[in-house]
Parts: sequence; structure tokens; C-alpha cells
Amino acid sequence: MNGITDAGLPTYRRVLDDAHVDRAEAARTGFVAPFRALTTDAA
Repeated sequence: MNGITDAGLPTYRRVLDDAHVDRAEAARTGFVAPFRALTTDAA
């Protein structure tokens, strides 16, 4: 992750819940990774 993503991760977890984020991280693929980074950076 980068600095922006690291800063947005707490918001991402607060909004979507830790369990959801953990499942999404476990299932992350190369296709999904850029979209996840974009939404987390925006948070």
C-alpha cells in the first residue's frame, strides 16, 4: 500500500466493517486491486 491508501484504510474499515475488508483482502486479485486502491485512496 502507499501512504494515501494507508491513511484511507481506517475509514474503509469503519464504513464497510472489518470482516468485509478482511474477506475482500483475502479474495483480492490483480484485476480488483486498482479499484480497491482507488476507493480506499478516495476515503
